[in-house]
Amino acid sequence: MRHKGCANGRLFKSYRQFVSAGFNRNTVSTMTKLAEALGFIKVTRETGIGSRDLRDASAYTLTYLPSGTGRDTPPTDDWKRIKTPEQAAQIVAKVTKKGTAIARTRDRRAA
Repeated sequence: MRHKGCANGRLFKSYRQFVSAGFNRNTVSTMTKLAEALGFIKVTRETGIGSRDLRDASAYTLTYLPSGTGRDTPPTDDWKRIKTPEQAAQIVAKVTKKGTAIARTRDRRAA
């Protein structure tokens, strides 16, 4: 990791950067919402920062790693609140409800 692990909570990524990294442009929003709902990340909206690429970026915190300056804030491990596969499946179903881009992709693959 860059910044020796001290930038958690200040991990900026824009929609354009997600797409450039290989994410499907139709599912970027749903996938970040899903990762947040499952407790892997926390999303903080930040706009108007830095270069054009980051202007509409969001700041992310990985909940399984320490954050804060000098990594002084322990991980929240929000993902641990999900105790069963059924709980996880309910969260996924809620976030990817019928009609979203990810549900349409999943339906096409099943057909």
